[in-house]
Amino acid sequence: MNTSRILLLLFAVLFCIHTNAQNDTIIILGQVRFQNEPAEACIVAMLNPADSALLSYAVTDERGAYSMRFISHATELLMRVTGFNVKRQMKRITARSQTLNLTVEEENMMLR
Repeated sequence: MNTSRILLLLFAVLFCIHTNAQNDTIIILGQVRFQNEPAEACIVAMLNPADSALLSYAVTDERGAYSMRFISHATELLMRVTGFNVKRQMKRITARSQTLNLTVEEENMMLR
């Protein structure tokens, strides 16, 4: 009888941890465009604003689409978009699941 109580308590604790982790899961998806065309091979990264630690990243496909799923307890995130001949863009966003479509600008890079 004592063993069944311990197992029940353990199950309840694990269930609470699993439920809490699901509540903190953030899904961000969208499309990156450049002059009304899809921006392929851009890197979309989510950073912790406190220390710029990388939380998640995705590379846009041929349609400019990206999606990422990660866990964060922060209330805000930094979104960074970079790519070859793409001007770096930073945006502060609310830490919640959402769709974010972005338009990027061209920036010519000089290779040395």
